[in-house]
Amino acid sequence: MSRFFPDYDPLEFNDTLPPYADHPFPGVCWMKPRGETQAFHARLHFSLKEKTTLRFHVSGDRWFDLRLDGQFITDGPECSDSAHWCYSSFEEELLPGEHEFLARVVTLPANLKPWNTMGSGCGFFFFAEAPFTGMFSTGSGAWEFAAAESIVFPEDYGGASYRLATGIPAELNVSLAEKELNDPALWNCGVRGPNAYSALNARHFSSLPCLLPARLPEQLRKKIPIELPSVTVPAGEKFEKIIDLGTYCCFQAEVRLSGSGKIRLGATEALCEFESNADGWHKKVARNVTENAMLNDWNYDTWIVENGSGAMLNTFFRSGKLLVLQIEAGEQPVVFEGATLWERRYPWDFSARITGDPEFAKYEGICRRALENCTHSIFMDCPFYERLMYIGDARVQALIANTQSRDRRLQRKAIELLDWSRDWRGLTASSYPAGGQTIPGFSLIWIAFCHDTLMWSTPDVVPLIRQRLPGIRAVIDAWENERREDGWIASLRGWNFVSSETGRNVWKRGVPQGGEYGEVSPVLNMFYLHFSQFAEKIERFFGDTLRADWLAGRRALTAKRLLESVYVPELKMFANDFAKSDFSEITQSLAICSGAFPNGEGTGMFSADIPVAKSIFYFMHYYFEACRLTGNADAIRTRLEDWKQHLDYALATTVECAVDGRSDCHAWSATPLFQWYATMAGIRPGAPGFTRVDARPLWNGGSILSGEMPHPGGGVIRFAFGPESCELTLPAGIPGSLSVDGRTFEIPPGGNLRISR
Repeated sequence: MSRFFPDYDPLEFNDTLPPYADHPFPGVCWMKPRGETQAFHARLHFSLKEKTTLRFHVSGDRWFDLRLDGQFITDGPECSDSAHWCYSSFEEELLPGEHEFLARVVTLPANLKPWNTMGSGCGFFFFAEAPFTGMFSTGSGAWEFAAAESIVFPEDYGGASYRLATGIPAELNVSLAEKELNDPALWNCGVRGPNAYSALNARHFSSLPCLLPARLPEQLRKKIPIELPSVTVPAGEKFEKIIDLGTYCCFQAEVRLSGSGKIRLGATEALCEFESNADGWHKKVARNVTENAMLNDWNYDTWIVENGSGAMLNTFFRSGKLLVLQIEAGEQPVVFEGATLWERRYPWDFSARITGDPEFAKYEGICRRALENCTHSIFMDCPFYERLMYIGDARVQALIANTQSRDRRLQRKAIELLDWSRDWRGLTASSYPAGGQTIPGFSLIWIAFCHDTLMWSTPDVVPLIRQRLPGIRAVIDAWENERREDGWIASLRGWNFVSSETGRNVWKRGVPQGGEYGEVSPVLNMFYLHFSQFAEKIERFFGDTLRADWLAGRRALTAKRLLESVYVPELKMFANDFAKSDFSEITQSLAICSGAFPNGEGTGMFSADIPVAKSIFYFMHYYFEACRLTGNADAIRTRLEDWKQHLDYALATTVECAVDGRSDCHAWSATPLFQWYATMAGIRPGAPGFTRVDARPLWNGGSILSGEMPHPGGGVIRFAFGPESCELTLPAGIPGSLSVDGRTFEIPPGGNLRISR
């Protein structure tokens, strides 16, 4: 089966109808079975007399998988919204004979759907290109449908919101599934749903799904090399076993069982102590502990067998480091015959490598593994809980990925999706798809994300960023509309989250002083000052100097107000409040990174002898960026010690905030992976489209820091920076420079430079 990405609109047709409405492709539509059901089967049996090449496009709402003659083809759909609903495209050479397409489709109601899915339960869509449109497509072909009562998502799922977010634990009845597939009386010709509208050719608003070719490769589907021995449980008895997978995994499970009973299989991130603290929290134990501790939160599905045997694959992936197996026999014994675990995530081609720093090497693997498990068809904050593409998380994750792989498809898709989320004010949702929440500051981070993508991608990204200009301007205007006559920007409506802090709880729910609607927050004004610089840079790149100059003036006004009102010269720091009584690394980092203060403002945080609130792992990215701009390599190396707790607790991924906190897999905490390539080695794009490389290594260790970073246009950037010499080799066709010890050396395209220090 060959996946392809059409550079044409498969749903385009000779449209001679009036232009005052959109027109669907004739005869093709979404379909599902008669009656209400949470899930269903769809199949098409057909016979071919000769070898045939079939091009087809397939999707489901809200989840589906598809097999041809029993062989897995794909599942999905790729995450998007209803106005840009994704289908995947395939070309297959079929031999003469009998064949069957078989799909499973989950169409959960809105109150039971995973948080990152949209749609409205339209059903299943299959479109075959000419000359086979009528024979194979839903709406015209002889598709059959049957309700899948063998797949049930109970409304009583235990009340834990994360179980709803990640997909309610399903009850999978293998005995019933066998009957459904083999009983002709359960199948019907189905009912027609919405017609097939093309998002590429849409001219008007629509409440119906508009279809768009998927942009991303197939998600990784690789067997996890683990042997699960057969277990027989006598009638009426129970069994439990917890197995360390050795690393953190996102996986689907195909369980084989026989007899009579239930098997729960899933995963947890960690076991906990039996005794709770005063707040009711059970402290997590080391992540390699599998017994003599309490199983608390876990994601799972339940397989049911009724006096028979069979196997079944679950739907939504589960995640964690510890595999949990629970067996409950019925009136007869039940046999767990084994399971195949399929790892599921984005198929990164990580090829970057770096050596020479043994301290960083301790954490490189867990940072990379966190990024792998937090990337699927969207960037996810975490796989165990929300699974949402929060902008603050996604930007940091994308930057990390930029240093590890030449693949930029997920980054490009992310900024486009987030643009589609904007509301009536012009602000993006805080997360998307399925965003119903606004964090005004995250809309500003989206602008920085757009600029990152412009810089770190190849030149063909320029049209994509140009298309984002209306959205970028709308976000800036939404903030500027709240600017008061005295020059301050009042806090916008929404959740004015900036970040949590380490060791204190002054900022309630991450909102700094003055963060309520209509108030004035110095921190939020500093936030605007930093992130609005990326809008100014984008405007200048596209030649709108008037808009850029206007924005520069607005930024200068904000900087002036901050200097006048909350800057403390003797401390070289900005206060979080007008009383100048509270200080944080967050505010100083934003000040340094804003480029608006040339006289060392904010650098007092590196030597302060008063309390300065420390950044959590998420905002450590901006702290490290401030270190880079001030040439403070020692501060970066010292702060890396904060990651040591991961090793002490045998973690395989980076945590959200702390080893005893909520999530064990948050890639926003994998930022050292970015910093060691882009700051310590100093490899960064020197122009939009990564058309040149500017290397400014900050490495000051006694060894040689060497390695290579893939360039998105092909080839690799090789480097070796040490105390006695520095060497840089560029990919073919790419020029650059190397800046060391106050000197800058130009390097021709594809050139090599070695200098002594």
